[in-house]
Amino acid sequence: MKQLLPLVILLLAACGQQTLIPEVFDREKAVVEIRDMYQAGQFQIDSALSNFPELEKVILKSRDQVLVIFLTLEKDDGEFERVQQSGVFIRDGRFVLTVGHGFYMDDAVLTKVEARLVSGHELLLEPVHLYYEAEKRPAVDYAILQPIVPYSTKGFDASSGGGIAGDVIIMGFPGGLGLDNAGGVIHVREVAQGGVYPLAVLCDRLLMNPHILRPMAGAIPIRGMSGAPVLDEQGGLVGLFSSVSRTRSITGWHYIFEMSEVPWSVIDSLVLNLSAWGPQKFN
Repeated sequence: MKQLLPLVILLLAACGQQTLIPEVFDREKAVVEIRDMYQAGQFQIDSALSNFPELEKVILKSRDQVLVIFLTLEKDDGEFERVQQSGVFIRDGRFVLTVGHGFYMDDAVLTKVEARLVSGHELLLEPVHLYYEAEKRPAVDYAILQPIVPYSTKGFDASSGGGIAGDVIIMGFPGGLGLDNAGGVIHVREVAQGGVYPLAVLCDRLLMNPHILRPMAGAIPIRGMSGAPVLDEQGGLVGLFSSVSRTRSITGWHYIFEMSEVPWSVIDSLVLNLSAWGPQKFN
């Protein structure tokens, strides 16, 4: 439990400015709750985005295309486990894209894939194509899913910026947490109807290693952010949030994120000729 207290330190200073974080922590509590940490991070990123108007527009325009994905796994002992990650609509809603590493379990069998939309609507999904190769850099880590009942929406397209560096935004549901209409942090399962929007982290995409992201504002995401879309200032999809780690420099330890590339060639092949692949079945 002592490890929860330093989590407050994970709230990052945006854009070199000193941002005052509103009082959201109950001083009577012995520990800091995770949702309180994310609420403080939300106050911070709201302030930081005033310096990034284009990214703020991207969030408002694109957040309804981000989903919470639930994987139901049956373990060898007969117990069931539900794993949560983030995902995004692509290609007019024909497919949902997320990372693939959560689908590879040595001691469990995937029995169901579900998604919850920002609106609260739920979809059943079917894996169409999976790939995960952690040793490559950038990592090859994706799962392409198809709604069992067709769902029409805009979805994301490829970024026109190529491999250049720059400011990006990540939107997802770490720990199943999101924002209600009033900007409060809640769990997606606490709201039966109405919108629950993704949380965002503002990052800098490194010039020499564009698959590495340096967080600038927001809270460091915990499990559940995997598969979240990484968007540029034009709202193009440049990658998927894959993992978080730490690196050391002369100024100390810093958190960094790694993103996996979007397999657009595979996706386009599926759009043109889905029957040639056929859905993967998990028995």
